[in-house]
Amino acid sequence: MNRIVKNTAIIVGAVITFIPLFLYLNQKKINDSLLSQQIDLQRKLELGEKAREAIEMFKRKGLGNLKTQKELLAPKIPSNEQSPLIISKQLSRIALDIGIDKISISNKKREKTSTANLYRLPLSVNLECTYQRLCRFLNKISSADRLIVIEEISIEREEDILPRLDVTLELSLEIPKVVEIYSLHL
Repeated sequence: MNRIVKNTAIIVGAVITFIPLFLYLNQKKINDSLLSQQIDLQRKLELGEKAREAIEMFKRKGLGNLKTQKELLAPKIPSNEQSPLIISKQLSRIALDIGIDKISISNKKREKTSTANLYRLPLSVNLECTYQRLCRFLNKISSADRLIVIEEISIEREEDILPRLDVTLELSLEIPKVVEIYSLHL
């Protein structure tokens, strides 16, 4: 009997010792899993907070920024049928103002291309000028009151016109498909 009690005590002691160890290890595994889930949820919460802040900033500044872009771009985009003529006159006036006396402007043979709201009308401009005057001409074009895109530039040096250069500019004029393309309903 003593032996049965002794064996039972050993078994009960082993069970009592291993049950808390098993429970501890199992609880550690559960805690690690919960900690991992908590870290993942915190990251998602931080991303959500950053997204909310970005949306709030866009709401505060975005619409104002669109209005500003509209105000800046609207005068640069001509909205009537005489746009190529207006731009031709403007380019000629810029050239004459900076001392370029030989300029020719023509519609390029490329077809008009379009985006959702704009036609892109290609123009070809030929000049005879010095490097300095070319730089001033390009500077004036970039600050012109119309949206003119310089697509390509070709500069050739010909002996018979030195120190001037033979320059060909491939330009695109942006023309809206409708009169008011930036109407915002706010």
